[in-house]
Amino acid sequence: MNHWFKRLCYKRICDKHVNIVLNDNSFNYLKSKGVENIVKVVHGLMLPYKSVKKENDKFVLFTPSPNSTDKLFTESIIKDKRFINWLEDNDAVFILRGNYRSDSNRIKVITGRINFEKYKNLLMTSNCLYIAYPPSFKYRVSAVVLEAIANKKNCVLREIEDFREYENIYGSQIYFHNVETLIESLDFIKNGNVKFNDNWVKDNQQTPDYSILKDYI
Repeated sequence: MNHWFKRLCYKRICDKHVNIVLNDNSFNYLKSKGVENIVKVVHGLMLPYKSVKKENDKFVLFTPSPNSTDKLFTESIIKDKRFINWLEDNDAVFILRGNYRSDSNRIKVITGRINFEKYKNLLMTSNCLYIAYPPSFKYRVSAVVLEAIANKKNCVLREIEDFREYENIYGSQIYFHNVETLIESLDFIKNGNVKFNDNWVKDNQQTPDYSILKDYI
């Protein structure tokens, strides 16, 4: 949208067609580019998964998305001695999906695909989800974050603009941008300080409300 010709073409299309966006950040961005005829449809939540009993008392940090996670950034985290020390001091394990290597027995790497049942089991038995997308993740909605919200799972979110809309659910202390702030966020969560906003979940339907589009059909 930064190129004038792309912007012109897009605005021409939107003159005749409704542009549906899923969050405020996308809505405000298009408005700033002079695009009209925009409708925001809040993304609904999936039904929560069935609870799973944990087999041990270890604190489990899990990264669900191998493709969206910023690999270079995450590699710098798992190589940092301060993070390894935090895992050891807190009897914690970090379960990573993707192509990573670590000599620490506190870091467990899952390569390749896993079936949906195993994925749900890992998500539901984790204490916290690690969601570190790259700064290029803009004007989009993360299905993993919505999974976390639907299942009332704690998560640490990388400090990027599109994730800030979840601050009214988890608070501001879950955001991080380096290993120091990650450790601070994990301490905050492990000490039970997150106050999950149930009202936000109750106020948002389980499925998107498309009724607002009836005037455009």
